[in-house]
Amino acid sequence: MKRPTTRGTQPNVRAQDFVFVNSGSPEDLFEFFTSPQFLNLPVAWDYQSYGDFWSGAAYIGRTNLQFFRFDTDLVPRLPEGTARFHGIGFEAAGSLQDTLDYLKDQNIEWERGDINVGSTLLCTNIHPVNLGHPTQSDTGLRTQITFYGPEFYSATFGAATTGEYRDAADRELIDVRGGGPLRVRTARTVVVESPDAPATQSGFGRFLGIEPDSQGKFEFEDGPALKVIPGETEKWAKLVLQVSDLDAAKDYLEGSNMLGNHSSQHVQIAPSVIQGLTIELTES
Repeated sequence: MKRPTTRGTQPNVRAQDFVFVNSGSPEDLFEFFTSPQFLNLPVAWDYQSYGDFWSGAAYIGRTNLQFFRFDTDLVPRLPEGTARFHGIGFEAAGSLQDTLDYLKDQNIEWERGDINVGSTLLCTNIHPVNLGHPTQSDTGLRTQITFYGPEFYSATFGAATTGEYRDAADRELIDVRGGGPLRVRTARTVVVESPDAPATQSGFGRFLGIEPDSQGKFEFEDGPALKVIPGETEKWAKLVLQVSDLDAAKDYLEGSNMLGNHSSQHVQIAPSVIQGLTIELTES
């Protein structure tokens, strides 16, 4: 796919890499999405402690859905049984230095955060800090670019790169598990609402190095798209997943008392089942 870039620059990111979910009970969401008794999606990484940070992730097709909580004041801790989409992470188009050079050229300030387990560097995160939304706000539009150490995905699928990981995880998701009972194929879109959608699109465009289309959607080389739409408040609104059989997904949710709003074109998992999140299923 040829993506329009910002003022002739090269894209700063290659793919939307994962979606953050802040939860008061992240272990319950991790269990729901990955357990064979429920959605049976592949485990991207096991739910575990990284010091004062707890995290686990499910693979949802070309990207990960990460459930987390902090035991510090860095991010507000939500009540048990409640969750919010918190942000998205991107895979860089180039090296760490390429990213830092790009941000400098765009006059975008940044912060760096490293995640280590013992002496092993798992990943380095680069957060923009002057795009009109705070990097760690639970209601703002948190974004980051992540650079992985060689050990990050090797334990799960024996992968050395994010591309190898996604290909191996796709085989597990589709060929082995058949997409689980929802028949998930891939993540399609993360939707952002904003009271000033043009300004929000402009901020993302500066950071990503990509122009949105006429519908406010940013397309990437890999992973789901990012779409900005008008809304009353600035927030991550919903996650859209593509399934192979929408009727079968609806039947499963209805039979399990988990069916939310639905039409002939889309089906939602009941938000009450997933701690208030909005996740929509579609065939297209």
